[in-house]
Amino acid sequence: MAFIELLQKTYGKSVADAKNIQQQLRELEKYFDDNFEEGEEFARLFIQKFEDILSSTLGMEADDLDYMECFVANLYQQEEFKSLAINIIINFYNSGGDREFCDYIYEAMIEEMMEQEDNE
Repeated sequence: MAFIELLQKTYGKSVADAKNIQQQLRELEKYFDDNFEEGEEFARLFIQKFEDILSSTLGMEADDLDYMECFVANLYQQEEFKSLAINIIINFYNSGGDREFCDYIYEAMIEEMMEQEDNE
């Protein structure tokens, strides 16, 4: 399912709203690529920017980890946003977040990376 369609069906967004969310996520990914620094400070700022997108566009309540986890799982299934989802999970952990957040996605990510190494 295309990302716009996913946002329409799962979150009840119009095409215009879905495109806005898509653009904000692309900007977040660019922010990560342009500004990445190892450490907790960057990780917290990056996660805060992601949470701000979810709250302003989807109405996510502050610190609603179940909602955020569901959204990240949807991102991970989208080829366009797979690396963003990975960066969100890793930076969530680096910011001191609960290690159970997206643990099944993290495990799948590690398995995929190991399979790629075996195939090389």
